[in-house]
Amino acid sequence: MEMEREGEAEHPLLQGLNIPQKSAVAHVEGPVLILAGAGSGKTKVITHRIAYLIQEKGVDPENILAVTFTNKAAREMRERVGGLLGHDGRGLWVTTFHSMGVRVLRKHGKHLGYDNAFSIYSESEQKSLVKRCLQDLNIDKERYPVKMCLDKISFWKGESKSPSEVEPGDYDPKYLEIYTRYQEELKSANSMDFDDLLLQTVRLFREHPDVLELYQDQFHYIMVDEYQDTNPIQYKLIRALSKKHGNVCVVGDEDQSIYSWRGADIQNILDFTKDYAQKDRKVTRYELNINYRCPKSCLEAANHLIANNTLRTQDKKRLVSHKGGEDLIPYTLCPTAQDEALDILREIRRLKGEGDELSSIVILYRTHAQSRVLEQEFIRQEIPYQIFGSARFYERKEIKDILAYLSLLHNPFDTESLYRIINFPPRKIGATTIEKVQAFAQNHNVAPLLALDGIDTVKPAAQKHLLGFYELYTKYKLMLESENVDLFALCRDLIEEIELVSYWKGKEEHDRIANIEEFLNTVVDYQNEDPNASLEGFLEKTSLMSSIDDFEEGGTSSVTMMTLHNAKGLEFDFVFIVGMEEGLFPHKNSVEDPMKLEEERRLCYVGLTRTMKELFLTGARLRTVHGEEKYQVPSRFLREIGEDFVVRM
Repeated sequence: MEMEREGEAEHPLLQGLNIPQKSAVAHVEGPVLILAGAGSGKTKVITHRIAYLIQEKGVDPENILAVTFTNKAAREMRERVGGLLGHDGRGLWVTTFHSMGVRVLRKHGKHLGYDNAFSIYSESEQKSLVKRCLQDLNIDKERYPVKMCLDKISFWKGESKSPSEVEPGDYDPKYLEIYTRYQEELKSANSMDFDDLLLQTVRLFREHPDVLELYQDQFHYIMVDEYQDTNPIQYKLIRALSKKHGNVCVVGDEDQSIYSWRGADIQNILDFTKDYAQKDRKVTRYELNINYRCPKSCLEAANHLIANNTLRTQDKKRLVSHKGGEDLIPYTLCPTAQDEALDILREIRRLKGEGDELSSIVILYRTHAQSRVLEQEFIRQEIPYQIFGSARFYERKEIKDILAYLSLLHNPFDTESLYRIINFPPRKIGATTIEKVQAFAQNHNVAPLLALDGIDTVKPAAQKHLLGFYELYTKYKLMLESENVDLFALCRDLIEEIELVSYWKGKEEHDRIANIEEFLNTVVDYQNEDPNASLEGFLEKTSLMSSIDDFEEGGTSSVTMMTLHNAKGLEFDFVFIVGMEEGLFPHKNSVEDPMKLEEERRLCYVGLTRTMKELFLTGARLRTVHGEEKYQVPSRFLREIGEDFVVRM
């Protein structure tokens, strides 16, 4: 371990850290596993470790790669490192997995046949493309629902399998046919979906080892946050990049692994010590077990609960509270779900009356459906609330329409954007005309957009409308390519020219008009934040944003409601976990499978460790489930926590 010699002053970056944190920061060589429990200061350790490498060890920022899962976490890390170093850490790669993939593919995607102006398809564009694939393949969308097709495709990509690499197995071969066509259409549109950003990066490194070697030579030190959430393809990326120097540090907590349903593999963190052990270098392990967030009683409850799991790095791993707080956790079993909602609202009114802000309160539930009864009472009692996970700003129709225009300007091969806006706002271009455009483009082997300028298989009136759209595109494409282009002015003029505000005004959709105005504000903010602002950068930023990036803790004067899955990484003064009932939490789909049940328990552990002041548990004896009233049994998790920490109200 590289600590100060006796008599030497402690390095400033190690001051203010506890002993395990200091050890984890100062040990920079070889493979390192940092087990960071909830609220134990893992972000502090990661950022201090980066700063220590640069300031104390003289490592060039460009030789450090730090990877996390959300833009919000990456932004916070960059800001903290900048604060520690006294500058912005220019050259440092603190990024998400997907942003890293974009950065690599923009530079080297040509090796795979992609233009560097490729588009990144959102979920809505993916759905639209799958629908088109099903139609082209004459496959019944009732038998092969779009969501199921995308889930299957995403699973294969998470396993780092292209269509040609999917082995025969226990699945309907139609799904592979859809996957194959879907990838062909993406490629012809010079586009990738979210999963492709990793799949194509892995493919690039595999097929072009010289490109991989460039990045292996660049990144002497690699750090991975939330390692328990990595999937097989993310595991492959880190394995490949760290092979040359071997200085890889992963930070995570197997007790907070809750995303297996989207491909996360808990074995990645459980097997790290075995995977990265070398003849001359053993894996060094540190445990951050001091929790600075939760009251002691909540932490002890979480420790007792998670001790029932078997998939852990060690049996007796437990968090120690830095705070006091011996009060038992109140648990209220209400007669009905309506009574549960009323009881929660009474408690919230009490907290508000004592001077606590509504923004310091969160209600956590296992499924989105549980919010309905709560919403009714919030509305009736006129208490402001927000539901996290509802329609995101950049996923709203009016915003997606503007983004489609911009995406087409950036990438003329983006067929999904073209088909979305070619007749919106309406310009008398019907479905039959669009089908003829598709056929003409296919027959002449050109992009559908470019076919608009020379198509001769439609009626003169339709030809005129198509040419009008193409001229609109050409006008703004030339504006985009001009020197010193003002992105805000381009967006403002385009919105005015297509009369988008007038269209929604005619339908009295005032909220949509307000959103369009807010969109222009986001463009201004982007230009002010980034001196190298570009359309490519703006589109990349909007496409890579996750729902958690939209959320600001304490940002509104309202109570927050969200699922337990969405709560990971957040903290609130007051936390309500509702619906503590068998079949609801743990969920009925998990109770028969020991591994799924362990994940449900980890999800409860995450919920218990979100609070900074008080935690409330609630449930109902009678609840309407799928239209039927059912008598509920209290959750087994209450028994596992034990009577020493929970008091029945």
